[in-house]
Amino acid sequence: MSDENISLVEGIIRAIIGVAIFIAGYKINDFIMRYESVGYPRSFIFNTIFRYRDVLQILCFFFGFVLFFTGITRFSPLKKLFLRR
Repeated sequence: MSDENISLVEGIIRAIIGVAIFIAGYKINDFIMRYESVGYPRSFIFNTIFRYRDVLQILCFFFGFVLFFTGITRFSPLKKLFLRR
């Protein structure tokens, strides 16, 4: 396909990282529940994740989907825009 501007290896890496980020978005609530159930004292990282968990989930879902989609199609519009030759 002539529209492919990402190599096969980069596409596979993007797809794997995209899936990992997407799954991490689901695991944010599990992290909060497990952290609270053990009784650890609240830390700065926990408070930040707890306060912005919805935003973090949306960002993880969005970036995970974008990376996965650009990985399987092997086409990145941003790369095409910035690397015009």
